[in-house]
Amino acid sequence: MPFVNLIHEQRVAAERADRKSKLFFLAFVAVMLSSAGGFATIGFAGKGVHDEEAALQAQIERAKPLIAQTKANNLEKMSLMPRVSTLEDAQGDTQRWNRVLTYLTTQTPPQAWLTAIRCQAADPKRPVGVTFSGVAMAQQPVGEMILRLQNSADLGNVTLNYTQEKLIQQTKTTEFQVTAELAGTEPKVGLQQEGTQ
Repeated sequence: MPFVNLIHEQRVAAERADRKSKLFFLAFVAVMLSSAGGFATIGFAGKGVHDEEAALQAQIERAKPLIAQTKANNLEKMSLMPRVSTLEDAQGDTQRWNRVLTYLTTQTPPQAWLTAIRCQAADPKRPVGVTFSGVAMAQQPVGEMILRLQNSADLGNVTLNYTQEKLIQQTKTTEFQVTAELAGTEPKVGLQQEGTQ
């Protein structure tokens, strides 16, 4: 009987070895399948990344002419900025003189007449100076003229240079000269500092 028991033990050991080998085979197959799936996933992801890179590179190639045109436009804009700045300054000066002359047409006293307006910019560190020359029937319109010029937003530092009596066609009149500074024509602080350095 010991021989029969031995066969049974051999069969149990063989079945156990067979189960182990099947289990190892199934584990091997699972590892192979997961490895193949991983490689396939990595391959598809790599192909997706490659396709996305190619699409982005194509967009970059399409955008290169636009970028070059934008750079050229910016360079041209920078080269034209001094002209634009000069034109804007000239437009501001024209509007300022228009306001001054319009103000003079409505604010000159009835018994005073302007005979000359001169401007000069002798000192680059000071605003443009304006000289108003004229004739009045008496001293009182000259004083009123000075007060009215002082009320102008575009004129500053209004001062009387002189008044003197003058005969015009046997009529006694008062000749006067008033100076003022044109507001907004002061040198800019940044430009003045650059000039001193």
